[in-house]
Amino acid sequence: MSRYALETAILKAGGQTQLARKINLAIDLMIKNGCYKDERPPLKVKQNNIWKWLNDYKGPIPPAEYVVPIEFAVGIPREKLRKDLYLTIIDTKIKY
Repeated sequence: MSRYALETAILKAGGQTQLARKINLAIDLMIKNGCYKDERPPLKVKQNNIWKWLNDYKGPIPPAEYVVPIEFAVGIPREKLRKDLYLTIIDTKIKY
């Protein structure tokens, strides 16, 4: 649900078109490595999909099925992209 995190991903990728290409490459690599054995992989994206996520999308952005490919593609942690889906892991050192 973080527009800021998606905008950061766009900047890290070098623009919306480059982010779309990197997402698609990440999806291809995830398919090749068996990450979608039990489910259908997300559809490929184009620049206009990313534009719609930023300007015209009625749900949380980015859509849930693209969070992990975006994380894989540009290194933005999934918990920053969608705080409603992923918890932030806090380093908890237990003292005895």
